[in-house]
Amino acid sequence: MASRGLAIRCLQIKKFGQLLPSCQTVHVISVQPTRDSSYRSNKPIGPPSLYTDVEISTSPEEWKFVERLLPKTFVPKPTVKSDYPSGWKPPAESSCSHPYYVERNRNHMYPLYLKIQGRGEKKTTKLKHIHGDIWALHDDLKKYLEERSKKYVFLQIQEVSGHINIKGDHFSIVEEWLQDNGF
Repeated sequence: MASRGLAIRCLQIKKFGQLLPSCQTVHVISVQPTRDSSYRSNKPIGPPSLYTDVEISTSPEEWKFVERLLPKTFVPKPTVKSDYPSGWKPPAESSCSHPYYVERNRNHMYPLYLKIQGRGEKKTTKLKHIHGDIWALHDDLKKYLEERSKKYVFLQIQEVSGHINIKGDHFSIVEEWLQDNGF
């Protein structure tokens, strides 16, 4: 018996590639729900040509409204202003005077991340995309962090990948240091 929305199948069991005798035939019933979509369950009101009439336009005046809706394939460069409402600052020209450089990510933000582990007990601040003399950056950043926090700060350098891991939550202090130095 089949009810609406269910498909029932009967299968005969095979043993070693041969069908079992009729007295040993086992029927397995598997019930699989099927659902008709609303498109298939509704009856058509008229011929499809009433609903699929398309007008092709090559007018650039109409195309500009379509281009606004398409997603951008890249992040545009920010417009130059003296002050931004979010507090964001573009890289300054003075950042070229340092022996190291911190490259921004593709969204023009600092590559600075806070990693929280162990139910909030272990916090690590990570600074990425460091180019140049990473050891000079380590010394300058460590000196600044220890002056601000008035305690010893542990920094771990990953020279090959260009990362510095800082033990603890120093996200806002490092971000402030990067802004002050023009990175």
